[in-house]
Amino acid sequence: MKYFFRKNIILSIILLIGCEGTITEDCATTETGRGHVISVLPLGTISASYLTDFLKDNNIDIGVVPVLDVKVYSIVYETVDWNGNPRQASGAIYIPDENNSGKKYPIYSGQHGTESKRSNVASITPIRGFDAMFAASIGYIGSSPDLLGLGVSNDVVHPYVHAFVAEGVVDMTRATKNFACGNDIQLNDQLFVIGYSEGGYVAMATHKLIEEKYADEFSITASAPMAGPYDMRYASKRILSRETYSQPGYTSFTYMSYNEIENMNRPASEFFQSPFAERIPQLMDGTKTIGEANKDLTNKIKDLFSAKFLTDYLGDGEKELKNAFAENSLVGWSPKAPIKLFHGENDITVGYNNSVEKILDSLQPLGADYMEILRKGLLEDRWADRYESKGKRSGAYSSGCYDSNPFILMNYQEDNINSMYTLAHEAGHSMHSFLSRKTQPYLYADYTIFVAEVASTFNEALLTKYLFSQDIDKSMKIYLTCREIDNLRGTLYRQTMFAEFEHLIYASAEKNQPMTLDAFKDIYQKLLKEYFGENTTLDDCLSLECFRIPHFYFSFYVYKYATGISAAYALADMVSEGGTTELNDYLNFLKGGGSKYPIDLLKDAGVDMTSPEPVRTALKKFSALVNQLETLTN
Repeated sequence: MKYFFRKNIILSIILLIGCEGTITEDCATTETGRGHVISVLPLGTISASYLTDFLKDNNIDIGVVPVLDVKVYSIVYETVDWNGNPRQASGAIYIPDENNSGKKYPIYSGQHGTESKRSNVASITPIRGFDAMFAASIGYIGSSPDLLGLGVSNDVVHPYVHAFVAEGVVDMTRATKNFACGNDIQLNDQLFVIGYSEGGYVAMATHKLIEEKYADEFSITASAPMAGPYDMRYASKRILSRETYSQPGYTSFTYMSYNEIENMNRPASEFFQSPFAERIPQLMDGTKTIGEANKDLTNKIKDLFSAKFLTDYLGDGEKELKNAFAENSLVGWSPKAPIKLFHGENDITVGYNNSVEKILDSLQPLGADYMEILRKGLLEDRWADRYESKGKRSGAYSSGCYDSNPFILMNYQEDNINSMYTLAHEAGHSMHSFLSRKTQPYLYADYTIFVAEVASTFNEALLTKYLFSQDIDKSMKIYLTCREIDNLRGTLYRQTMFAEFEHLIYASAEKNQPMTLDAFKDIYQKLLKEYFGENTTLDDCLSLECFRIPHFYFSFYVYKYATGISAAYALADMVSEGGTTELNDYLNFLKGGGSKYPIDLLKDAGVDMTSPEPVRTALKKFSALVNQLETLTN
């Protein structure tokens, strides 16, 4: 078992702690029904010194030091399945081993990650309730449900990433309260719900269920879901759209679970290809781990799933399954209690839909109409050809014609934030084109190259402003600062150098000077030294770089990047810090197309590119970013 991810789970306890809570006055155990404790089996006591050594031996820093020995109990309690039939379920309870007279304890409910083997649970192996156990060592009542379908509930399928699973967590919480009441352990009114991976999904589902259905019985203090598939419809489509997926056991578990719980009663062969369709029911029978299942499956999506199923699901078919995923997605609700979402420090995965939402959040200064057009375009109207595919060209661009929607070609990569910036950039182009074409007649709908990079860079600038305004760690601040510095260096300084190079070579040609290889190299080498300084080490081969810059083969194009970024940064500051007038001026610029000279369109928007001020402002921004980086790294 991997424990390193649990660091944030224990840290989340500290971050989520509110007030001390009040004492729950009524204490009466449930004699029958959901949450009734059927049996209790003491599993022994784990010493604080053992827990400390365990952390040290496994090189784990959870942010707190175990101070209390922990008593562990395996319990069996009553719950129900999705059809309302009574079932037995199991879990582990962790109690601080101390004189609890006068103490009032909060409950820490910890949800485990994906597990398909019924015996790999906390009620049998207490260490699997890792986070609840350590929570108990610092003064919580730890509650770790095995989740329905695991542990003693071996006669039902596990509701894997299905919202019903939260009902069992509610019953485990009832059982924990009943156990405490029966053992003279006083509780306060605090309930913390935590989970990782599938447990992250379960934690959020439990938070939602309690506030919507059981608010009269429980009060969530806070929850900390981590790395869960909260949007099931999106997650499933994303996985099925890939060529490979490293955890085929997860996908198999998902479809077989939903098939039974939603009473679809479909054979495995309707989802999967042979020989996997024949294997999967046995692989998912509760006797094998996901890792063991993975070995008997394939990570190639087109080999694992049936061709018909993939075609239908990625097309307009499989509506019943899609609706089930949508109904069990944990989006579109507003929690009353605090939720703190966690991700790994090294997790830079940014899904396409997540990028769209972040971009839309950053573009709020542009108004609801702009945001809704863009949201619909990127998520519903198929503006973007998103992902890599065989034979697809590299790079990204925005295109289209007068009477079509914009079209974005890109090669979205989920493992880096640059793709989010690329999408924001191309979305700026697309919205510029969309608004120009909707407003102007055909003759004036196209805008000139001089202003082409303004809207795109404007969007990037607002995205950066937004990300800096969020609660991000120091390393991300450093990364974003470096990115902005490099963007300005590469666009303002470097493109200006490119423009000067073009000017010099054309001037030389007009003077009938021979344009030899050495002449090109000499001009370019001198500019590199002039622009980047004598302290910069320049390889001799860099003098050949001028021959691989594609924009040089379209004369006098590159300077427009430098003017564009200067105008974009100035406009971004105006719109984000201004009011209705500044916003309308910018939107009118986007709608202006080619109806005026580009200089005049920018003047109307509030930026005079005939003056040095926009460029000076951009240079000041560059200097401020360099100073900011020095502060962050010292």
